[in-house]
Amino acid sequence: MLASVPGFVEAFEEGRRAVEKLYEILKPIRDGIGGHDRPKNAVQDRGPDPTPDAIRAFGGDIFEVHLDEETGRATNLRHLTASAFLFVWPDVKNYDQYIRKYHELVDQLEKSLTPILHGIDVLLCLHWIAAGIEPGYTR
Repeated sequence: MLASVPGFVEAFEEGRRAVEKLYEILKPIRDGIGGHDRPKNAVQDRGPDPTPDAIRAFGGDIFEVHLDEETGRATNLRHLTASAFLFVWPDVKNYDQYIRKYHELVDQLEKSLTPILHGIDVLLCLHWIAAGIEPGYTR
């Protein structure tokens, strides 16, 4: 049934390739930062602490932090959080290299998430049709 949806197989394959490429980019980040639940995946030999080099290279740069002390709603730690990548990209030595690498990551995330979300939409639509539920569209 899915193969009969025009363009679904091609879109699925494109999404699969994008996710595989994203995995290549994210795996060293996951292993370096420790954002995983499999200790065997963590970088075992981290080498020297990257903090002094990161501070030397980026200590003068501004990583904005916005704290909303009243409600917390406008608090924004994005720039500070993004700086964690400095510790898993030891080849990055200046701000321009950091921005280039960061944008590569964001671009690949977008290329991966778009077909994934579209595929979920197609599957939900097919489920609704099979269940006899007409998907409603509102504006």
